Amino acid sequence: MQYRAGDAKEAHERAVEVYGSRCEMPEEWKTATVEDVQDYLELFYHLCQLGEYVQAFDVIRNNPGDYKKSVSQFLYIRGYNALRIELYLQLVPHLPNQQDWRYTASLTELGNAYDSQGDYESAISFHQQSLEIKREIGDRSGIANSFMGLGNAYDSQGDYESAISFHQQSLEIRQQIGDKPGEIRSLQNLSIAHSQLGQYQQASYYNQQLLELQGLDALPTAPWFKSFIRFAQKGWFNFALCFIAGVVAFPFALLWFIAVLLYRRIR
Repeated sequence: MQYRAGDAKEAHERAVEVYGSRCEMPEEWKTATVEDVQDYLELFYHLCQLGEYVQAFDVIRNNPGDYKKSVSQFLYIRGYNALRIELYLQLVPHLPNQQDWRYTASLTELGNAYDSQGDYESAISFHQQSLEIKREIGDRSGIANSFMGLGNAYDSQGDYESAISFHQQSLEIRQQIGDKPGEIRSLQNLSIAHSQLGQYQQASYYNQQLLELQGLDALPTAPWFKSFIRFAQKGWFNFALCFIAGVVAFPFALLWFIAVLLYRRIR
C-alpha cells in the first residue's frame, strides 16, 4: 500500500511538472472555451491531490499576480460559473489560514459565482462569511468589497432596499479610504438600485456624483473631443483658440448636416 501511495504521489508530481510547463492563457477570450484552460485545471487537480491547496489557488486566481488575466476571471467572463463553484469548494475546506486573503477571496468568488447561478441564498451566505472575517482582521477595503457583493446579491434577488443599504455602506468606506474605482462602482450600483425602485431623483443624484468623480471620462464622447476640451481648459489663450476654431468649423458642420439630410430625402 505504501508503494502504491508513493507511486501515486510521484505521478501527481510529474503531472504538476508537465502541466505547469504547458499552461498558457488564451489571447482571445471571446472565442475561447474551457478546453483552452484545461492545462490549468489539470494542474489545479494534481496540486490538490498533493495537498498543495495554496498553490492550487494561485494557479486559478493569479496569472501571475494579475487577477484580470486569471483562470478564475476567464471562467467568470465566459459564464462557467458552475465550474468556478466546483473549484473553490475544493479549496475552502483545506486552505490553512482563514484570515489569509486567499481564504476570504475564495469565499467572495463563491458568493459571486452563486449569484451568477441564481442561488442568491448561497451567495449571501458566502459574502456574509467573508465579511465577518474581514471585520475581525480590520480589512476595510475587504469589508467594502463584501458589502458590494451582498448588495449585488440582494439586487439580483429583487430586494432593492437591502441592496441600497449595503451599497451605501460600501460607498462610505470607499470614500474614507480613497478608493476611487471602488467608489465609482458603488455609485453605479446605487444609481441602478434606486432606478429599479422608480426613485429616479435619487438615481440622478448618484449619477451626478459619478459624473463629478469621473469628469470627462464619464462623457460618452470620442477621445479626440475629450482631448479638445482638456486643451481648452489649460488657459484663456487655449480657450480662445478653441473658440475661434469652433466658430470657423460650425458653418461647415452645419452644411454637412444639411447635405446629409437632403441626400437621405432624395434617396
